Amino acid sequence: MILGDELCFRSVAGRRLSGLKAHPRVCVEAGAGDDSTWQSVIAWGDGYVIKDANKQGEVIAAILAEYSEPIDSALSFSASGAVTEERAVVAVRLTDVTGRSSGSDLGPTIRPGRL
Repeated sequence: MILGDELCFRSVAGRRLSGLKAHPRVCVEAGAGDDSTWQSVIAWGDGYVIKDANKQGEVIAAILAEYSEPIDSALSFSASGAVTEERAVVAVRLTDVTGRSSGSDLGPTIRPGRL
């Protein structure tokens, strides 16, 4: 979920959250497409665990508003789910963003992550 100049998401304890805490400079890639076209966005920034309860609530509400309905999403749970060390709300302050698509002089056989 993009809020302002930050990419925000929830994460559970594991390699992603441990890595973010140890090395906050991150790169995130998102892609979409089908058999003939694709789009890919790569963003860089500095990640951190959101500690402010009001901001955590804002992020969770925005995520639920956007994704709770589509195709019986797993996000159809209540916003009251506890935010703990194991269930963190994370933000990445975006510093650079770039993207490509199959219409940008690259053939559809060249997939995101393979550039």
